Amino acid sequence: MTFGIVEMTAGGALAAPDVFQPSVQVSAVVSAGGAQTVLAWHYLENYPAYREILTVHDTRGSMKVAFATPDMLNAPTRLEVVEPSANRETRSTYPSTTSSFENELVEFHRVVTTGGAAPIAGVPERRADFITSQRIRRRLAEREGVPIGGEAAAA
Repeated sequence: MTFGIVEMTAGGALAAPDVFQPSVQVSAVVSAGGAQTVLAWHYLENYPAYREILTVHDTRGSMKVAFATPDMLNAPTRLEVVEPSANRETRSTYPSTTSSFENELVEFHRVVTTGGAAPIAGVPERRADFITSQRIRRRLAEREGVPIGGEAAAA
């Protein structure tokens, strides 16, 4: 499934770079159903507990996946599911001690060596992701008054 951005606002550095590490926040409405999307990134150099978190909310509950960067070996990946249950919420947590990066490599190996089913996201979806990333970079550059060239300038 390919998502096109209908509307996007992009913030530049949220704090002075000489005081805090750079941060970026992007808010967008995507064309597939008008989903509101927020991407926030805050860089902390050498932060030992760095995690990447993906959270999805809808009217039936939420799902959150938290995982470490690939260079943190054996850091657990955790899936948390929140569902409504009789006027309260039920939380279920599913930890995994195998590396997410290792799981990706195993899956890649399986697809290449056995001719197994291709990944759900193929080349068109990856291209759409690149274009979205280029649009974000272009909007940030425009906001900061920084010239930008290449494909990002036309995205």
